[in-house]
Amino acid sequence: MSLLSHKNNMDLIALADKDHLLSVRDELIANTNIRPQWLHFGSGNIFRSYIALIAQKLQAKRLMDTGIVICEAYDEEILSVSYKQSDNISLSATLNFDGTTDVTPVLSVTKALCLNQSREDREFYLHALTQPSLQIISFSITEKAYELEDASGHILPYIQKDLSCDLQNVSSILPLLLLGLVRRFENGALPLTLMALDNCKHNGDKLKKSLLKLCDMFIQEGKLSAKFKDYLANKIAFPLSMIDKIAPRPDKDVLLKLRALGYTLDDIHLTAKGTYTADFVNSEKTAYLVIEDNFKNSRPPFEQAEIIMTDRASVMLCENMKIESCLNPLQTAAAIAGMLFNYTYISECMEDEIIVSLVKKLGAEGILVVDDPKVLNPKDFLDEAIELRMPNPYINDTPSRIATDSSSKIAIRLGLSVRRYIAKKIHTDDLVAIPLVYALFVRYCAGIDDNLEPYTLPNDLNYNYIKSIGSKLNVIKADDTTLDAVLSVLENETIMGCNLKEAAIFDRVKKLVLSMCQGKGSIRQTLAKELSV
Repeated sequence: MSLLSHKNNMDLIALADKDHLLSVRDELIANTNIRPQWLHFGSGNIFRSYIALIAQKLQAKRLMDTGIVICEAYDEEILSVSYKQSDNISLSATLNFDGTTDVTPVLSVTKALCLNQSREDREFYLHALTQPSLQIISFSITEKAYELEDASGHILPYIQKDLSCDLQNVSSILPLLLLGLVRRFENGALPLTLMALDNCKHNGDKLKKSLLKLCDMFIQEGKLSAKFKDYLANKIAFPLSMIDKIAPRPDKDVLLKLRALGYTLDDIHLTAKGTYTADFVNSEKTAYLVIEDNFKNSRPPFEQAEIIMTDRASVMLCENMKIESCLNPLQTAAAIAGMLFNYTYISECMEDEIIVSLVKKLGAEGILVVDDPKVLNPKDFLDEAIELRMPNPYINDTPSRIATDSSSKIAIRLGLSVRRYIAKKIHTDDLVAIPLVYALFVRYCAGIDDNLEPYTLPNDLNYNYIKSIGSKLNVIKADDTTLDAVLSVLENETIMGCNLKEAAIFDRVKKLVLSMCQGKGSIRQTLAKELSV
């Protein structure tokens, strides 16, 4: 049953639509079909709770007269359940710090494309790529979707599968993007901007590097030309961005609240690929988006939607501030500790005196080596994260969600700060939190909490690697096998993000891990001792 099959829902949406977008929605749809302007890959929560609402603000101000076209190639069931049934209209619930909820209808999405399940949808996608009107393809597909190889350097199976088939028959995101760009190249070599909006460092550069490398792979297969690669390298822009908004999976409590307000909504749906999706999304109020103003084929006036447009250097400083010091490391620390202490929500973690002490100390150590980006204030950003955002009990974000792919996050969220200490020639002798979080990560790999109860490790790009490390950890009484496993992971600079011996913290981290492998309660005892709690 769709969101729009109920007259009550339509009445409520019409009341909430102060900018009268419903009255011009047919026009937005028609314009999008004729001259598509903005495509987006990734139909998850951050898209509907933030990115789609950016377009909606511009539409409401009559600064944009087309809609966003959402493209999905990974979990197309999301579109079937949460978009197409409801004419691509849904609800966004903002969960405020005071417990109130703001409900906004999401009306800016005018077309949803299942690129593998529907021939018609794929044909429209390829048609859109040939149009001069197309300015932007944006992405919120998670960091690992940019990867072509695993940690051992082996080509990922789905990439290998696409390399072995005709380009017209590819099915994964980056090869499909190349296919569309080939069409654009063949129809006038028109310029375009690919705008990465994923929460990873140097996201635009990462997307460009992966596409160029994938292009080389297809060239080696005799399926693409060097001329196309030149087009990709020189006529496509890849601006950097820093995006920040907590948008966890749809929550049952929010669903009940929306139903109490009068909306008739379907139950939350779990797709076959393990994605939770619904007629609504829920997120925090806080939102930041800083974008490098580097666009090849014009762009919407994002400034009018409260987006910070700036130069490349400022974006890099903002992402350094967030990803390396003032938010992401704090979330990872709380999430890993939360897994080990068996907490359900991040907000619960932030009620634990030891975890709060760890998070505050980690923030203090990180901000010491942060360069001020000027367009955002690092101390204000950090204080807001610790005092308001992470403790928000109305955001039911989970340790398991944030701990997903930890093996590829540790290098960025800890290793780069350590590198800055080395580069700035600041002694690491006084570091407390950073060595502790490294140790917590290694201990987390065991999949056994501080009460010696097993837990399921979240999905990870290097899942087999962390499982192999964890299987060698004797968490009841550290032994020689445990020591060998600890040494092997601490010496892995790809995972750690730096040379821990050069940073003079190798031996400390090793001792901390061994201290956490001394039976029930040894993790909490180690943290309490080191943090003087």
